[in-house]
Amino acid sequence: MGLHWLFGIEELMEIDGVPVQECINCGYCCRKTPCPFGEVEGEIDTAIGAMNPCRHLTEDNMCGIYDQIIGQPGAELSPAFGAGCSSVLNGDRQNLLRSSRKS
Repeated sequence: MGLHWLFGIEELMEIDGVPVQECINCGYCCRKTPCPFGEVEGEIDTAIGAMNPCRHLTEDNMCGIYDQIIGQPGAELSPAFGAGCSSVLNGDRQNLLRSSRKS
């Protein structure tokens, strides 16, 4: 039994034996650190470590070039679609879950 109950998050699922939270398309991963296929407009603000989101991130937080990426060699490892949802630093995911519970 993990600590997911302590933090009020849902049961974890497993991918290749690794416990992960289900991706809910909050867009965190593409805003925080774009994948090797991603393109960021502007410069990284080194003072706060922030960057602009990937320009392929759609308004509904989907990857706009997913179909082009998924067939590429190595795409099963990178980009790690959904990996941002397992980040403990992902407040975007929690905010989206809270707002969907209120609806």
